[in-house]
Formats: sequence, structure tokens, C-alpha cells
Amino acid sequence: MNKKGSIPELAIVFMFLALVTYGLVQAHSWRTAEGFEPKTLGDIQLATLRTYQQGEETLFYIDQVALYSAYAAFTQLALHGGFVAPSCGKEQNYNLWATSEKKLDECFPQYKENAVDLFKKTFDAFVAKAPDSVRLLSLDKSIRSDMYSISVYGDTVTGTTSQSKLFSESINKKSVEYAANPSFEVSTGYNLNDYEVLKKQANNITRLCSGLACIKEQLQKFSGWSRNNACDFSNFIACFGVTSEAQFPFYGQLAYKFALFIDFPAVEITSVTKRGAENIYVVEFVPSRKSDVEKYVVLISAPDGNALSVSFNKEDFIIKSGLMLNEMELEVGKCHDYSTKVYCVMPFTTVRDDISFTIHSENNEGRLSGNGNE
Repeated sequence: MNKKGSIPELAIVFMFLALVTYGLVQAHSWRTAEGFEPKTLGDIQLATLRTYQQGEETLFYIDQVALYSAYAAFTQLALHGGFVAPSCGKEQNYNLWATSEKKLDECFPQYKENAVDLFKKTFDAFVAKAPDSVRLLSLDKSIRSDMYSISVYGDTVTGTTSQSKLFSESINKKSVEYAANPSFEVSTGYNLNDYEVLKKQANNITRLCSGLACIKEQLQKFSGWSRNNACDFSNFIACFGVTSEAQFPFYGQLAYKFALFIDFPAVEITSVTKRGAENIYVVEFVPSRKSDVEKYVVLISAPDGNALSVSFNKEDFIIKSGLMLNEMELEVGKCHDYSTKVYCVMPFTTVRDDISFTIHSENNEGRLSGNGNE
């Protein structure tokens, strides 16, 4: 027989007997102390595991709520051009980053603060919808965004709180407790600093461009940019969509929407003359001298909403010089080009004193410049 192997075997037997003896003593003391009598040995340990599991399930759910709240908040923020509420107005549901009165720096959204605001609203909405199987129900829905200090840095959203949550289970007048801190830190894979890149690109457009050809040229330089025809340049506003490389589960690819005022050179109307006997209007304006002008469009409008648009193409222009307006033989439907002034002649059927005129120039891609009033 191997005597070396018998010593460890005997030690194991003695250790087992000692543990059994200790368990019996403890069971006897639990039965006699303060009426505490578990049905089986190990109930305390099982209760501890259950409370720990409850806490960890809740913490896991909070992490998931935070992650999907970030996905939802960042998606909505981009679709609204970085705004919760627009500070400079909107055009066709595109929030403006620049207007005729305010430049890009004045209108550009406070996107980080807005992201946190949207995150909080989404977080609270998700918690309110927590299923009963999640132990948030036992917390009386007390997890809420205002108990956190929330920050966004890089691609990480962090929520810290000093308010721990207590999970407990009672066994015959005894309570097993587990305290868990519901702070979270989740990574979305998306960086809010993309807004700064978009701002620089938008600044190039507003600074360099005075027409559609330039805008088209700039968009070819930028990844993901496109111009949306929802804005027809009637107010010198261009609408843009930018597709991000970021993709979120359930929400898909991130896409930005916003609009920019483009400072086209105005076509200045200097006078409008009615010639009642001839049933014509003569619109006098200072023409655009851009080389790619193909036509002028005159819009006649009235306060009651009635409007008429009249286009004058290149072939409608008659080059003239030397004569005064009252000496002209004006041809209806034509524009008489005197180099420094142009006179476009339009027929009318109803004489009204409350109508107004606006005019803009176009090339073969669309509007170049606008407007004047008389």
C-alpha cells in the first residue's frame, strides 16, 4: 500500500466530517435564535444569489436603455439638424443653419447640450416602458434621468449617480440585501464632433457660392452630401441631406437634415409702370451680369394669394440703346435690354393697385439670384 497517498485521503474525510458537524450546529442555532427556521440549509445563500441577480438584471437593463436612448437621441438630433427646437426658423421642415439676417456661427446648434436633452427624454420614456419581468418594477420606476449627471464625450455616453438602489428578500423575519449603483457608461460608435466637420463644409458653401453651379461643385467634394429639392430657392434657401457612416441597430444609418441661406446677388427692380391704354406692365430692373444667366422670371402676386409667373428667356431679349422709356416701341412678351437697365413687358387683363413684383435670374440648372419688390 502507498502510505504517502493515505494521509491526504484521511485529511479529506476529517474535513468533510468537520463541515457536516459545523452545519448541524449552525442549523440548531438558526432554529432556536429568534424563531428563524429555514426549511433547508442554504436558503440564505440562495436568497443572496437572488437579490444579486435582481440587481445585476436591473443594471444590465439600464445599460441597454442608455445605449438605445443614445441611438434614438442621436438619430432624432441629426434629422432636426442638431436642434431640439430651431433657433433660426425652418424651411420645408429643414431647420436653418444660416439666414439672411444671421450667419452660420449665430444659428449653428448647440448640439452637445441638445443631445443630452434628447437623451434624457428618451431614457425616461424607455424606463417607463420597462417590462414587468425587469426588477425596475420593484423600484417603483424610480430610475430617472434627473438622478444622473450625464455627459457625452467622443462616442461614449456616461451617466453617474451617487444614489444606489437596494434589492432585498426576507426569509422568516430576516432580510438579505444587495445595494447596486445604477451608473452607466455606453459606447455608441458615433462621435458628435461630426457636427463640426459639417459646419466647416457648410461654411464653404455659404462663403463661396452665389449660384447652383457652385453648390453642385462643392457637394462633389464632400462625402455623403446631397441637395434636396424640397427647398426651391424661392427664399434663397437650399436644403441639404448628409448621410453619415454611422449605423445604429434598429435605427439604421444616421442622416442629417438642415438648410442654408445662400446669399445670391439680388436683381434690383427699380420701377414698375402701368400703361393702361396698352394693357401692359413695364418692369424696369438692373440686370444680373453673370455669364450663365439663361432667363429672368417675373412673379406678379396679390395679397389674396393670386399669382402669375412670367418667364423671359434669352431669345426674348431685344438689345437696344439710346431711347428713353417713353420713346420706346415696346414689344409685349419681350425684354428690352439697355445694358444698365432692362425693361420687360407683360400684358395684363385686370388693373390692380395692390399687386407686387419679384424677379430672379436662372441658368439651365435653376435659380441664380433674386428678388426685388415694387
